[in-house]
Amino acid sequence: MMRPGGMPGRQLPAGIPPDHLKGDVLHDARLLRRGMRFPKFCLTAALSLCCLLALPRASAQPPVARIVVPVGTGNQLDANARVLAESLRQVTGQTWIVENRAGGGGSIAASEVARAKPDGLTLLMTTAGHATAAALYPKLPYDSLKDFTPISLLTQSTGFVLVVRSGSPYRTAQDFISAARAQPGKISYGSAGIGNTTHVVGALFAKGAGVDLIHVPYLADWIAKGLI
Repeated sequence: MMRPGGMPGRQLPAGIPPDHLKGDVLHDARLLRRGMRFPKFCLTAALSLCCLLALPRASAQPPVARIVVPVGTGNQLDANARVLAESLRQVTGQTWIVENRAGGGGSIAASEVARAKPDGLTLLMTTAGHATAAALYPKLPYDSLKDFTPISLLTQSTGFVLVVRSGSPYRTAQDFISAARAQPGKISYGSAGIGNTTHVVGALFAKGAGVDLIHVPYLADWIAKGLI
């Protein structure tokens, strides 16, 4: 079949009578039919390209590393952990977050780390409560020695102090002990949680002084809340 003007033409699309298509109309019909397939090809190619571009970026994202602490926010251990997280970020180029898992005398945080994959991306920053919990709780979901690898001693405390608010009538430890003896079971002391070393030290203090004190555990900001 020849197009008008002597140019060879292609076979007409099915269902279109030859006498309805003449000259450039036939040419436009072929372009229209060919163009209807173009958007589908473009969409498929675009989606494929997006997937190919997205895969390397997704796989290049490094996993988030964690520092788990057995206390709430706003205390010295939490602050030290955040300083450590920033230092590790600068050294490794990786994101480190502080995860607060307070409660259970430190056993909740320790359990979280014991369950974690041993890939070096989950650290436990704890206190001596890690040792006292093993003595206080007969059935822990982890072994305090076998399930952990010691890395470094970061900070240490020189001891414990007895603190009261500025408006308290107690000016010395003896004032506090005398008041506790005069009011058995009426005076309280706060700690960083049940089983925490501050709880153990408070109980030992009460036993040594021969007084009956009420223990009040806190999960976060225990010093500030205990002195209000």
